[in-house]
Amino acid sequence: MKKSTAATVASVAIATDMFAYGVAIPVLPRIAGTSPAQIGVLFAVYAATMLIATPLVGRVVDRHGTRKPMLVGLFGLAAATLLFAFAQSFTGMLVARALQGVAAAVSWTAGLALIAATHEPEVRGKVMGIALSSMSIGVLMGPIVGGLLADLFGTSAPFLCAAAVAFVDGLLRIFLVQDTETVREDSPKVWRHPATPALFGVTALGAGLIAFLEAVLPLRVVQGFGASPTTIGVLFAIATLVCALAAPIAGNLADRLPRIALAIGGAALAAVGLLIVAVAGSIWLTGVGLTVVAAGGQFVLAPTLTLIAELADAQSPPAYGAAYALYSVAYTNGLLVAPLLAGIGADVIGFTGILLTAAVLAVALALVLRPASRQG
Repeated sequence: MKKSTAATVASVAIATDMFAYGVAIPVLPRIAGTSPAQIGVLFAVYAATMLIATPLVGRVVDRHGTRKPMLVGLFGLAAATLLFAFAQSFTGMLVARALQGVAAAVSWTAGLALIAATHEPEVRGKVMGIALSSMSIGVLMGPIVGGLLADLFGTSAPFLCAAAVAFVDGLLRIFLVQDTETVREDSPKVWRHPATPALFGVTALGAGLIAFLEAVLPLRVVQGFGASPTTIGVLFAIATLVCALAAPIAGNLADRLPRIALAIGGAALAAVGLLIVAVAGSIWLTGVGLTVVAAGGQFVLAPTLTLIAELADAQSPPAYGAAYALYSVAYTNGLLVAPLLAGIGADVIGFTGILLTAAVLAVALALVLRPASRQG
């Protein structure tokens, strides 16, 4: 399988998944009622089912290659999103959202494993950076397209569009994706490697940086600066665009510089952004801080994508499915834990206090994990 084809297939799969996730963001308040709890559950069940399914998906990818899981993931995403379009009850929406989470586990794990299996270690950083960028593009486009289609054609239209995109994407997989080498070992060494806990922590840190601000920043800018929902949306859209632009740069640097040092530098950059947001006296300075945090997160995540592949290379044949299942579990944990810590911390020590604390902890955690990530 050509390297360029593998990179394109995986990147488009990840972008499609995030697009399908994002189209629901502006629509859920209309179809799930006005209960914040119900809307929150619909978002949480996606992450929860992705977290539960990912380790199993990693084993399936290693045992059966990437082709079948990627096809199942894309067609499953299309079916789940189609179910969302016609769900008539909260239970139906809950089931659809849960199935989307399972499909996401497949797309992420199989897609990243496909990249690692078809690219040499010297160039993986660059290609992984492109994959991260595609994720940001999907995140950015989903809410925009979802809101526009819902306003023009009704609340089913965004889900029908996302299902169609996923279905076409799945058809292309039939002709483009070839199987990778399989692994028969029941307990891949990736999960038992001495460096695994450290890489897990750094990955969760990178994923949690923006999620941390998503939990507390909207209320802050509303109360402090009278920001409108549109303004908040623009702030996070700009941050997402910065992620898309920074990810390929971070990936290229991960191929040329010491990866652990690059991740620590990304954590330090994100800490600077958190400090800016903490002391910002205007909406524009808050936006600057948010974009700095977003860029820093990419410089944390790109090196970990390549370092985790090196753990898979430690066994023959490489267990890339297990490696990127590990990555996805760590990433999802960051998304789950960071907002919880941010919300509780803001209630206890205030917005400025929790951001200052987070800035210190981000750098401290990266430095503490540095020696462990070099083991093995």
